[in-house]
Amino acid sequence: MDPLTLLGVFDTADLIFRGAGLTAMLVIPGLGLKTDIDTDSDNNGSISDNGDDAVEHLISPPAGKPIGKRIFLNSDDDNANGKPDSGDGKADYTSGSTDNDFAEIKLATKSDTLSNYGTYELWLGASSGLKLWRDTQKTAINAAGGTAPDHVVAVPTAKDGPIDWYVWELDGTNNIPFPSTIYAEGTSTGLHEVYWRLIDQDGNVPGKVPAQDSDFVSRDTVTISVEQIVWPNMTGFNANQAAEFTSGWDGLNLEPGWTPSKSLGEIIANPADAGEIRTLYPEIGGSAPVAQNGEGPDSYTTENYAQGFTLEVDVKFDSGYVQADGQPQKLSFFANSGIKIWDIYEIAIFDTAKVLDLPGRTVNPGTGIVAAPNYSPNEGATYLISGVPYGSTADARMKKFLPSHTNPYQHLMDAHENLFGDEFATLKIVFAPVTNGYSVQVWINDVAIYSDAAATHGTGGSGSGKLLMNATDARVRFQTHWDSGVKFSNLRVSEPPQ
Repeated sequence: MDPLTLLGVFDTADLIFRGAGLTAMLVIPGLGLKTDIDTDSDNNGSISDNGDDAVEHLISPPAGKPIGKRIFLNSDDDNANGKPDSGDGKADYTSGSTDNDFAEIKLATKSDTLSNYGTYELWLGASSGLKLWRDTQKTAINAAGGTAPDHVVAVPTAKDGPIDWYVWELDGTNNIPFPSTIYAEGTSTGLHEVYWRLIDQDGNVPGKVPAQDSDFVSRDTVTISVEQIVWPNMTGFNANQAAEFTSGWDGLNLEPGWTPSKSLGEIIANPADAGEIRTLYPEIGGSAPVAQNGEGPDSYTTENYAQGFTLEVDVKFDSGYVQADGQPQKLSFFANSGIKIWDIYEIAIFDTAKVLDLPGRTVNPGTGIVAAPNYSPNEGATYLISGVPYGSTADARMKKFLPSHTNPYQHLMDAHENLFGDEFATLKIVFAPVTNGYSVQVWINDVAIYSDAAATHGTGGSGSGKLLMNATDARVRFQTHWDSGVKFSNLRVSEPPQ
């Protein structure tokens, strides 16, 4: 057998050493030294040989279900620097920030004594789709320090291309300075492996791939299931659904930069509480955080809702004004999101209270145009109020809902000021086909905000002038806008409308 195969690079590498419930470790005759690698393979929140070994060494997933430690693809933004974590390095983890999407892995050797092992080496590697780190702040395995390896060996493979192996030489004493805990980061979805090998280099060059099959004397492997970030629809979500790959979950596909508060392991452990998600953070740069010049990426539901839906989600604001990079100050650069129906009809989510607090702010009673000193351009009230259709095309429909008041738009904004406080508020949208179009009804905390008996066209922005009946994308879209913060919790979607 090719020695590269014996290193565990190929999927079939260790099949002869595995069996359901059996350890994959070989013992050196007369020496009693063996490698041991463990992770939370049964996803119960702890790492132990008793429960995890039986799962770690299964040859294949049962009935297509995930196997091994399950983690989200690391495309969120746990360190809140405005960029997906997958592209961050150690310098991006400041002020104690860490990443909660890594798989914790324990490394060990087992023997009564480590004497007479001077010709042996320990090799640590991982298949493509994983990166290995010394801690949750991305300290490199080979960073200078007491646990740094003696060699880093790039091994070319047919399956994964070059793989870096970290190599520690045993010195014949009890001093083996490898890290007892490492962390695996998922960089592509799929089932990936981390390998922990003992090699006899007697007669070979240290840090080189041995030529003899017999030189590979002990091996242990764990499997890491890296899965896309899906925030579950809590309607009917339970432990059975959580046990499936996230690609089969009903929920919201989170695009890069969106951040869930809970790791995949935490959701599996308690399916009744999927935590919160947050729109993109502003990027840290210069003297203050700034938003990026543009919007998105927006996150979409995994399901299509061509026959309408009832959607409920809890909402709160996480930040105030954020200056967009290279842009003039705009009123809409406060915490800003929206629920887009079929990609063209948006129900706005906006921190109206922050606009009302601006010194010198005015609202034109006839046009609804909002202005404030040092903010340009001015914007319409229907761009700046939660729970109403977004944009100027909503004005005509809004007028029949505006109160009889000297300044009805001001009155409307005032009425929205206290709908969102420091706690989450429940936004409910019912969207249903009717004879002449689509019925749209909106509530915030059970207060009726908007009703249109027969909407026919999209709202302002990208949906302006477009017919709902011609929409080709029946998913629901959660908007991230100018990187200003909105949090969501407890998503519930049902179809047909109830």
